[in-house]
Amino acid sequence: MKKLAVFFICVIIACCSCLGCGNDKPENNGTRVVKDAKGYEVKVPAHPMRIVSFSISCDEILLGLVEPERIASVSYLCDDAGISHVVEKSKAVKERIKGTPSVERIMALKPDLVILGDWWTPDCIQTIRDMGISVYVYKTPYTVADIKKAVREIADVVDAKQQGEAVIKEYDAKIAKAQSVIKAANINQQKKVVVMSGHGVIGTKGSLFADICRYAQVDNCMEQLQTGQNTTVSKEFIVQSNPDVIIMPGWNGAPTHTLETEKELLNDKSLQSVKAIQNKNLVTLSGQDMYCVSQYVADSILAIDKLVYPEYFK
Repeated sequence: MKKLAVFFICVIIACCSCLGCGNDKPENNGTRVVKDAKGYEVKVPAHPMRIVSFSISCDEILLGLVEPERIASVSYLCDDAGISHVVEKSKAVKERIKGTPSVERIMALKPDLVILGDWWTPDCIQTIRDMGISVYVYKTPYTVADIKKAVREIADVVDAKQQGEAVIKEYDAKIAKAQSVIKAANINQQKKVVVMSGHGVIGTKGSLFADICRYAQVDNCMEQLQTGQNTTVSKEFIVQSNPDVIIMPGWNGAPTHTLETEKELLNDKSLQSVKAIQNKNLVTLSGQDMYCVSQYVADSILAIDKLVYPEYFK
């Protein structure tokens, strides 16, 4: 009987011990294999805890999905209020990356996962993989719908699927709200816009900004031009397009060329036949909204609508 009593006591103690451990987070040493946008099979942590991002677009997506404590580093542009939507959120992440970091810099961060857009060079990607670090490459979004794909893709990789769906739900709601205002206005003819940028022509056919303009229901003249970082919007093109609105950049960072100021454009004799010049309808779009490639594209759509159709957003 004594032996039986001792046995039951041991069982009870063991059960209590297990129950006591129930609130602890189990250590996650697991990994899984996922295929990235390049078709590369990447072994990633099941729940990465030291994620590194090199670009503002990825920074913004990540900070919408996971706690800052799970991010080892973001890009330096997170701190620039001219282009970043996550200035406050990113303050909880200590480290910053600028440009293409050295091998030593990356190793010092001790990442368990590096997430890069597919615009990074194969050499850069392979160099990091040669260090034994998991690198996941995601597809660059070229449409408003692609943004949702990118969010889902990254959410899956960082073990944040539920939060990814929450981000997408908010994204869709913001877009629907902006579009409902324009729909209710029953606009007969969309206003024509030309976009000026110190980083080459943006808004050309097939670009994300062109799709943003479609969602904002504005007639984007830029789709007639070919893309290129060294291409500028000529005065001849502005005259030919005769836009109702000229959109100027609120942020240029390190521009590839110098833009004329609003005053210079308004006083330019060769542009006096242009509607936007005659009506002094030159407006400024923030860098956050002009160069966005994350879930904050929903805010870009609303921002453009408010600039082009201010009468419906009072």
